[in-house]
Amino acid sequence: MFPVYYDGMIKDTQPVYDAHVAYMNEEVKNQFYQTRQNPFLGNFIPIETMEQRWSLIRDKKPAIILAPSGMLNGGWSPFYLSKLNRPENLLILVSYQAEETPGRRILDGERTVNITLLNDDYEWSEERLNVEISVARVEGLTAHAAANDLRTFARSCKPEKIFLVHGETKDVESLSQMFQKDKILKDAEVVIPETEKSYELKLEVVGKELLKRIMGRLDSLEERISKIESRLDK
Repeated sequence: MFPVYYDGMIKDTQPVYDAHVAYMNEEVKNQFYQTRQNPFLGNFIPIETMEQRWSLIRDKKPAIILAPSGMLNGGWSPFYLSKLNRPENLLILVSYQAEETPGRRILDGERTVNITLLNDDYEWSEERLNVEISVARVEGLTAHAAANDLRTFARSCKPEKIFLVHGETKDVESLSQMFQKDKILKDAEVVIPETEKSYELKLEVVGKELLKRIMGRLDSLEERISKIESRLDK
């Protein structure tokens, strides 16, 4: 059993999961309410300092390091890649890799890539890396919403205009067609922005009625959580 370390944005996002357990699936909710422990981290070890990072890099024992960004275009992952760039180590790229990112270039077989990494002074520096590390890919593991989830979210917002700005061209076009055919979203203007083109946006403060609906749902959710907690305490 290898020790698992985690670094970077993972540490910042965990409190969000802790605060919104009610939105998780039943298995996660039950585990949290019964143990009062974060079900995502287990015995994982957080990395807080540069001293810890260098100690981990110099350690010859096997270990697993979780570090965003998953596309190697920011965060602490380029740092670890640069320092652990040897054939006996394994880089696992998880799910989607956007075009032009270092992760996508490596996945496509390029053996020389440019990476931007943080140094010991927490300053950004550029490095041209000859990829020697072994590479693998795990598909299907992502925090991104699927098309149906995005459509459900768009329906709840009832927007006048929708900008689709992230994803492969064919997937963005497919999502655009789905929105345009949807009986609730058919009147919304769906825009796929063109490169180097400017768009003017009209911003408005959230209406009071919408805010009331949101607050009402939160109150209802808190009430349900309280009932579950009281049952567990008995």
